[in-house]
Order: sequence, then C-alpha cells, then structure tokens
Amino acid sequence: MIITPNESLTYKNLIDFRLLIEDLYLQVVVDSKNKDAKWVKDIKEAYQSKGFKKVLDKENKDDYWKIPKQS
Repeated sequence: MIITPNESLTYKNLIDFRLLIEDLYLQVVVDSKNKDAKWVKDIKEAYQSKGFKKVLDKENKDDYWKIPKQS
C-alpha cells in the first residue's frame, strides 16, 4: 500500500508532522569494517563540506532535516 502525502492523516488534518517526529536526521551509517575505506572518507568529507551545508540551507526551508553534531 502506498500513501501519498495528500492522503496522509497529517495532511488532511493540517497537522505539522514536525510535531510528531522530533527530528529527521540525515546520517550515513557504514559497517565498522569499512570505516577507513576511501569511499567512506569521501562521503564524510562531502557531508561535512560547506557546499553540502549551502544546498541543505537552500533545500531545507521547512527545517525538516537535521544533521547530527560532528564528533
């Protein structure tokens, strides 16, 4: 079964889904055996780049997505 956004209960009842879900975090998760792989480092670098932040700021006007704090 597929429910489109305009069929959802939150849409029909004009409920802001951000009130139901605290935050939607954008995360990349990899198997620990791959943590030092070049492709993982490349994704991490892109994810933490100013360019990614700029795109996220532009596309996330409704503040739906969050990025976890960097450790």
